[in-house]
Amino acid sequence: MEEYIMQVTDTDGESLSLKTYGVTVAEAVDNIVCMKQIESIEKITRVKDNHIVQNRGEKISLYKLRELRKEIKDESQLRNILIEQTERI
Repeated sequence: MEEYIMQVTDTDGESLSLKTYGVTVAEAVDNIVCMKQIESIEKITRVKDNHIVQNRGEKISLYKLRELRKEIKDESQLRNILIEQTERI
């Protein structure tokens, strides 16, 4: 399991740093998607090597991801798919 620091913006427009964990970066992002008070992700940093996973100067809006997530019925299946997709990369 990896540790990530997410630079995010909340619904009040405040910029925050949140720590989250995931087997993959996609799982870590999904953790943030589940936090309804977070509006977007600005930067993702993997802690072990300080690797910046995402920082193109644009925010990742969580609205569409939340809409897609509503369609998921089986959480364990989602986790397995996220892990499999990362292993292929």
